[in-house]
Amino acid sequence: MMDPRHLIRLNYLRGLAFVLVAIALLNQAPAVARAETNGESGWTLPLSPYPRLINTYRQPNSDYSSGHRGVDYQTGLGQEVLSPAAGVVHFVGKVVNRSLISISVQSASSPSYLFELEPVCSEVAKGQVVRAGEAIGLVCDADPSYRQHCQQMRCLHFSLRRDGNYMSPLAAIGLLQPSRLLPWP
Repeated sequence: MMDPRHLIRLNYLRGLAFVLVAIALLNQAPAVARAETNGESGWTLPLSPYPRLINTYRQPNSDYSSGHRGVDYQTGLGQEVLSPAAGVVHFVGKVVNRSLISISVQSASSPSYLFELEPVCSEVAKGQVVRAGEAIGLVCDADPSYRQHCQQMRCLHFSLRRDGNYMSPLAAIGLLQPSRLLPWP
């Protein structure tokens, strides 16, 4: 029969090994998401490596009330921006005091989408076809009069409209899980 002290030590080591494997697997999750697109939609993140989400989407109460009609990712000046989906460049240029790019995503079997990324300086042309994950520009400085989305750091704003209505871009790239109702006791 095994000494109880050895059994306690063995169980401790098994538990420690389990925790270490779990931590290693959790740390690998962003690396997997970095390399793959959402299999159902073909959408992907606009930055690589896996960016840090700074501000989430906040649905406004009406078309005219405040909210945050997109998400913000921490980034650096000159970082390459990737097309989150295959589509056609709808607009590229300056709006008031910042450069942005918008791309239209159309499919016969799904609603039309339009996403925008700012501040992004780009050499692509209106009407140009882009693929998901293709480099479409660089994070650039906006004019000094531009009110940054992220006060303490540089960020990339990513917004999405479906049939003209704003929605969270996290839903399109598969990072927003649906709500689930739990049974009432």
